[in-house]
Amino acid sequence: MKKRFRPGEFLIERSIQGVAFISLLFICLIFVFVFREAVPLFTGKADVVTANEEVGAAETYGEDASAPLPQAQQELEQKHVPFRAAALTAKDWQPVSLEPKYGLWPLLVGSLKVTFIALLLAGPIGIFAALYTSTFAPKWAREGMKPVIEILAGFPSVVVGFFALVVLASILQNLFGFQYRLNAFTGGVAMALAVVPIVYTVSEDALAAVPKALTEASLALGATRWETALFIVLPAATPGIFAAMILGFGRAFG
Repeated sequence: MKKRFRPGEFLIERSIQGVAFISLLFICLIFVFVFREAVPLFTGKADVVTANEEVGAAETYGEDASAPLPQAQQELEQKHVPFRAAALTAKDWQPVSLEPKYGLWPLLVGSLKVTFIALLLAGPIGIFAALYTSTFAPKWAREGMKPVIEILAGFPSVVVGFFALVVLASILQNLFGFQYRLNAFTGGVAMALAVVPIVYTVSEDALAAVPKALTEASLALGATRWETALFIVLPAATPGIFAAMILGFGRAFG
């Protein structure tokens, strides 16, 4: 039987295919750009950067702004500084200095520091919230809380970072008296907001998967609900909770 041609359906299909193709094209172009920019680091044929051999005397601005500035005694001698891949392991990150330094060590240490603080805050909150939801919360509360928290897990990191920059940094500075608004603790708290939903969602699924027979046997032996939750249900769900922490680490570190 010959399929009937429908113009509307044809246009919708071609539109979806076009959007998918354009998205794939942009992703490929991103990889091409990153690859093109990174190749010189490994081939040793990078474009040289220009740096000054000497640092000139600092200019002094007096009250008489109308007077012309004196001519420099001599022009700064220019030299070419080739990029070295070994510089990536340096401890300095100064991309805009006269002699740029692109050490990855500060970036790595800073990321690990923020990730550690985020997991330290988000881990207990997410795990115990999941324990309450799966063990103690009534059904109507569980059905309402979990979808909302799962939606929060989809918040982009850019939105969380902007919130931390504009709102959270000032609040924490006034609360703890930090000298600088932007520090590792502020970043860790901000990332904890993004990690808590992930830890909660995966941990709640792991806790809900614990066999009911274990809970019923513990209660039958005289244990309280809290004792059953802490010493029976929680240890039984340890593999799933560990997976939740790993996913949270990936979200925070990335």
